Amino acid sequence: MGTMLIEDVFAAPGGGTAVAGRVVGGPIRLGDTLWLRTGHGHPTGERQHSDSDVLIAVLVVRFLRLCGRQDSPVAPAGENTAIVLGGDYSPPELAGLTLHSSPDGL
Repeated sequence: MGTMLIEDVFAAPGGGTAVAGRVVGGPIRLGDTLWLRTGHGHPTGERQHSDSDVLIAVLVVRFLRLCGRQDSPVAPAGENTAIVLGGDYSPPELAGLTLHSSPDGL
């Protein structure tokens, strides 16, 4: 199961929201649906996990690689990467959260 702690959030070149961090435990692929757990509601893609948490489904739209590597369909475990997410998110909502490739792993 791939996970990534969101260390930075920024506007992606060409549009969208990018989140950056190191992939751990398994690859994350282009087109994957990833899951965020928050302690508050969100207007789209939410699913209750516990009394205070909401799971948000986000789509991997593309990758922005560090060190000049771009347009790869996969971010392997151990790699620092930036993932452009489908949807409209603001930096305060995402910084410090963790992306998970499976809602069962949360």
